[in-house]
Amino acid sequence: MKHNAYSLILINANNETNAVPYQSDYIIDNFDYDEAIIYEDRSYCRIFFIILISNENILNMIFFNPPLEFKPIRFAILIFNFACDYALNALFYLSDNISDRYHYEGIYKELYSIVNNFTISLTSTIVSFSFVFFFYALTESTEKIEKLFRDQEELLKKDEKYKVNNEIKIEIRNKIKDIIRCLKIKIIIFIVSEFLVLFFFFYYATAFCQVYKNTQVSWILDCISSYVISLGITLGFSLIFSLIYKLSIKFKNKFLYEITKFLV
Repeated sequence: MKHNAYSLILINANNETNAVPYQSDYIIDNFDYDEAIIYEDRSYCRIFFIILISNENILNMIFFNPPLEFKPIRFAILIFNFACDYALNALFYLSDNISDRYHYEGIYKELYSIVNNFTISLTSTIVSFSFVFFFYALTESTEKIEKLFRDQEELLKKDEKYKVNNEIKIEIRNKIKDIIRCLKIKIIIFIVSEFLVLFFFFYYATAFCQVYKNTQVSWILDCISSYVISLGITLGFSLIFSLIYKLSIKFKNKFLYEITKFLV
């Protein structure tokens, strides 16, 4: 079995080979269902790792470098993700929460601060995820480009006489140009939007630190708590869907297989 980080299409344009699909170490959906039943032999740990790095931004930046995505944009989204956590934890502070910190007299004050603001951390994590998801969707066109090639691959597989002629190649090239043209506009919108949101976050966080000077340590702890919550959710998600994926292959359940690919 061939291994590769990323592959768009294996069958050449003249349909001259019955190529075995690549067994990717970094993406989950390099097989369709029928291929997965035959060729999928990756371990549970490998599947867990693939799902984890696809959902955890830091690991994704370290281990995965897809050719159809701009790494500077991915890095900008990663920075925005952390900025979101810090700013939203400050934004969602309520006067009652701050008052509770001042009046608590127990010996476990720092632990109390984390527990007392768990709702804040959880809320900021959800809102931060929504922001990041929106910006990622705004700057991502990989699926559209992949689909152009996947559709041709399916036609090549179904009909041995099918050829990708020059007319089809020109059509694909023109569609890719349209996708890239649209992507450029979306990236401009992304840069402007992210700059404005980050500017607001910076202003609010600076004002918050000036007004509530004695809560800065607990604010940092809440930010760390948000990241831990997010990481815990990602780990749990990865563990569960890795198991579902392996079970879908073992018991040849197409519904579970498609659900896993859709959610991951």
